Amino acid sequence: ANIAVVVHNYLGPLFIVGVVLEILMWARIAIPSKVDVEWFKAGGGYFGHAHPSAGKLNAGEKIFVFWTATVGMGILISISGLVLDFPNLGFTREAMQNANLIHGIAAIIYVTIILMHMYLGSIGVHGALDAMTSGRVSVEWAKEHHDLWYEEVKGTAGRDEGKSAGGVPRTA
Repeated sequence: ANIAVVVHNYLGPLFIVGVVLEILMWARIAIPSKVDVEWFKAGGGYFGHAHPSAGKLNAGEKIFVFWTATVGMGILISISGLVLDFPNLGFTREAMQNANLIHGIAAIIYVTIILMHMYLGSIGVHGALDAMTSGRVSVEWAKEHHDLWYEEVKGTAGRDEGKSAGGVPRTA
Protein backbone atom coordinates (compact mmCIF):
# COMPACT_ATOMS: atom_id res chain seq x y z
CA ALA A 1 0.00 0.00 0.00
CA ASN A 2 2.89 2.33 0.77
CA ILE A 3 4.33 1.92 -2.73
CA ALA A 4 0.91 2.64 -4.26
CA VAL A 5 0.68 5.92 -2.33
CA VAL A 6 4.14 7.00 -3.47
CA VAL A 7 3.41 6.08 -7.10
CA HIS A 8 0.03 7.87 -6.88
CA ASN A 9 1.68 11.02 -5.52
CA TYR A 10 4.37 11.10 -8.21
CA LEU A 11 2.06 10.26 -11.11
CA GLY A 12 -0.61 12.76 -10.05
CA PRO A 13 0.98 15.63 -12.00
CA LEU A 14 0.67 13.52 -15.18
CA PHE A 15 -3.08 13.39 -14.54
CA ILE A 16 -3.08 17.21 -14.45
CA VAL A 17 -1.25 17.34 -17.79
CA GLY A 18 -3.81 14.91 -19.23
CA VAL A 19 -6.74 17.00 -17.99
CA VAL A 20 -5.26 20.17 -19.51
CA LEU A 21 -4.61 18.43 -22.84
CA GLU A 22 -8.13 16.98 -22.95
CA ILE A 23 -9.65 20.39 -22.24
CA LEU A 24 -7.58 21.97 -25.00
CA MET A 25 -8.45 19.19 -27.47
CA TRP A 26 -12.18 18.86 -26.82
CA ALA A 27 -13.53 22.19 -25.49
CA ARG A 28 -14.35 23.58 -28.92
CA ILE A 29 -16.58 20.67 -29.96
CA ALA A 30 -18.06 20.07 -26.49
CA ILE A 31 -19.94 23.36 -26.30
CA PRO A 32 -23.61 22.48 -25.66
CA SER A 33 -26.20 23.55 -28.23
CA LYS A 34 -29.97 23.48 -28.73
CA VAL A 35 -29.61 20.05 -30.34
CA ASP A 36 -28.29 18.73 -27.02
CA VAL A 37 -31.47 19.79 -25.21
CA GLU A 38 -33.47 17.69 -27.68
CA TRP A 39 -31.03 14.79 -27.18
CA PHE A 40 -31.69 14.84 -23.42
CA LYS A 41 -35.47 15.19 -23.93
CA ALA A 42 -35.33 12.00 -26.02
CA GLY A 43 -33.29 10.20 -23.37
CA GLY A 44 -30.38 9.95 -25.74
CA GLY A 45 -32.19 7.33 -27.75
CA TYR A 46 -31.62 4.73 -25.04
CA PHE A 47 -35.33 4.52 -24.23
CA GLY A 48 -37.24 3.84 -27.40
CA HIS A 49 -36.25 3.34 -30.98
CA ALA A 50 -35.41 6.78 -32.37
CA HIS A 51 -31.92 8.18 -31.99
CA PRO A 52 -31.92 11.95 -31.46
CA SER A 53 -29.61 14.09 -33.57
CA ALA A 54 -26.00 14.42 -32.43
CA GLY A 55 -22.78 15.86 -33.71
CA LYS A 56 -19.36 14.25 -33.24
CA LEU A 57 -20.13 14.18 -29.50
CA ASN A 58 -23.63 13.53 -28.25
CA ALA A 59 -25.06 15.57 -25.37
CA GLY A 60 -24.23 12.87 -22.81
CA GLU A 61 -20.59 12.87 -23.86
CA LYS A 62 -20.49 16.65 -23.71
CA ILE A 63 -22.22 17.17 -20.37
CA PHE A 64 -21.22 14.09 -18.41
CA VAL A 65 -17.87 12.97 -19.82
CA PHE A 66 -16.36 16.30 -20.84
CA TRP A 67 -17.85 19.03 -18.63
CA THR A 68 -18.63 17.01 -15.49
CA ALA A 69 -15.86 14.40 -15.41
CA THR A 70 -12.96 15.91 -17.34
CA VAL A 71 -13.39 19.59 -16.55
CA GLY A 72 -15.27 19.62 -13.24
CA MET A 73 -13.94 16.55 -11.46
CA GLY A 74 -10.58 16.72 -13.25
CA ILE A 75 -9.94 20.23 -11.95
CA LEU A 76 -11.16 19.35 -8.43
CA ILE A 77 -8.97 16.23 -8.36
CA SER A 78 -5.99 18.22 -9.66
CA ILE A 79 -6.24 21.13 -7.22
CA SER A 80 -7.03 18.98 -4.20
CA GLY A 81 -4.24 16.59 -5.19
CA LEU A 82 -1.71 19.42 -5.31
CA VAL A 83 -2.82 20.57 -1.85
CA LEU A 84 -2.37 17.02 -0.55
CA ASP A 85 1.00 16.59 -2.31
CA PHE A 86 2.44 19.76 -0.77
CA PRO A 87 1.30 19.87 2.88
CA ASN A 88 4.28 22.03 3.89
CA LEU A 89 3.06 25.05 1.94
CA GLY A 90 1.18 26.34 4.95
CA PHE A 91 -2.23 24.77 4.45
CA THR A 92 -4.30 24.50 7.61
CA ARG A 93 -5.41 21.15 8.99
CA GLU A 94 -8.95 22.02 7.91
CA ALA A 95 -7.79 22.79 4.35
CA MET A 96 -5.96 19.45 4.19
CA GLN A 97 -9.02 17.58 5.48
CA ASN A 98 -11.27 19.35 2.98
CA ALA A 99 -8.81 18.63 0.16
CA ASN A 100 -8.77 14.95 1.14
CA LEU A 101 -12.58 14.78 1.16
CA ILE A 102 -12.92 16.66 -2.15
CA HIS A 103 -10.20 14.53 -3.75
CA GLY A 104 -11.92 11.29 -2.79
CA ILE A 105 -15.46 12.29 -3.73
CA ALA A 106 -14.39 13.87 -7.03
CA ALA A 107 -12.35 10.77 -7.90
CA ILE A 108 -15.32 8.48 -7.23
CA ILE A 109 -17.58 10.62 -9.45
CA TYR A 110 -14.88 10.80 -12.16
CA VAL A 111 -14.26 7.04 -12.20
CA THR A 112 -18.01 6.28 -12.18
CA ILE A 113 -18.64 8.51 -15.21
CA ILE A 114 -15.61 7.14 -17.07
CA LEU A 115 -16.68 3.53 -16.41
CA MET A 116 -20.18 4.33 -17.72
CA HIS A 117 -18.63 5.98 -20.78
CA MET A 118 -16.37 2.96 -21.34
CA TYR A 119 -19.35 0.62 -21.19
CA LEU A 120 -21.53 2.70 -23.52
CA GLY A 121 -18.60 3.32 -25.86
CA SER A 122 -17.75 -0.35 -26.15
CA ILE A 123 -20.37 -3.05 -25.60
CA GLY A 124 -23.32 -0.92 -24.45
CA VAL A 125 -24.03 0.50 -27.91
CA HIS A 126 -24.01 -1.87 -30.88
CA GLY A 127 -21.18 -0.97 -33.27
CA ALA A 128 -19.32 1.30 -30.85
CA LEU A 129 -16.56 -1.22 -30.08
CA ASP A 130 -15.85 -1.68 -33.78
CA ALA A 131 -15.63 2.09 -34.12
CA MET A 132 -13.13 2.30 -31.28
CA THR A 133 -10.92 -0.50 -32.53
CA SER A 134 -10.92 0.50 -36.21
CA GLY A 135 -11.31 4.27 -35.98
CA ARG A 136 -14.14 4.07 -38.49
CA VAL A 137 -17.89 3.58 -38.47
CA SER A 138 -20.32 2.51 -41.15
CA VAL A 139 -22.31 5.19 -42.92
CA GLU A 140 -25.47 3.66 -41.49
CA TRP A 141 -24.11 3.77 -37.93
CA ALA A 142 -22.96 7.39 -38.34
CA LYS A 143 -26.35 8.44 -39.73
CA GLU A 144 -28.17 6.68 -36.89
CA HIS A 145 -26.03 7.75 -33.91
CA HIS A 146 -24.27 10.96 -34.99
CA ASP A 147 -26.24 12.26 -37.95
CA LEU A 148 -25.07 15.88 -37.68
CA TRP A 149 -21.44 14.78 -37.56
CA TYR A 150 -22.05 12.56 -40.59
CA GLU A 151 -23.48 15.49 -42.55
CA GLU A 152 -20.55 17.68 -41.50
CA VAL A 153 -17.97 15.08 -42.54
CA LYS A 154 -19.79 14.35 -45.78
CA GLY A 155 -19.87 18.05 -46.61
CA THR A 156 -16.26 18.85 -45.72
CA ALA A 157 -14.41 15.65 -46.58
CA GLY A 158 -14.56 16.15 -50.33
CA ARG A 159 -14.95 12.39 -50.71
CA ASP A 160 -17.58 10.13 -52.13
CA GLU A 161 -19.80 8.51 -49.51
CA GLY A 162 -18.09 5.12 -49.90
CA LYS A 163 -14.54 6.28 -49.24
CA SER A 164 -13.01 6.25 -45.80
CA ALA A 165 -10.10 7.79 -43.94
CA GLY A 166 -9.31 8.52 -40.30
CA GLY A 167 -12.69 8.86 -38.65
CA VAL A 168 -14.69 9.43 -41.81
CA PRO A 169 -17.69 7.09 -42.03
CA ARG A 170 -17.25 4.11 -44.36
CA THR A 171 -19.83 1.92 -45.96
CA ALA A 172 -20.72 -1.36 -44.26
